[in-house]
Amino acid sequence: MSKDFRKARVAHLQSELDESAAYVPISEWDIGQEKEVAKGKWTEMVWPTSSSAVSNPDTGVVKETLIQVGKVSVEAPTGFVSGYTAPTTVANDHWEDDARTTEAPYGS
Repeated sequence: MSKDFRKARVAHLQSELDESAAYVPISEWDIGQEKEVAKGKWTEMVWPTSSSAVSNPDTGVVKETLIQVGKVSVEAPTGFVSGYTAPTTVANDHWEDDARTTEAPYGS
């Protein structure tokens, strides 16, 4: 790539980064409030940790059933392998076959 193109691209990215400092995100909830979509039954919604939140609602389901469902919902299936363990060593022949280079991909 030419140096002029690279300079122009870096300048563009820098200007976008500079503009991002003034960005204020708007949540879906805020948009819904503005459009009055979130009115009606949603006006009673509160943050779950709020003191006005109902912490033990009557669900109509037996407590033991809810506990069982909660436990099973986070249980890993039999035979499930959790996570990935990367090999701690790599045989030299794997690297020799690799077509890696130390050159910068876009020049300097």
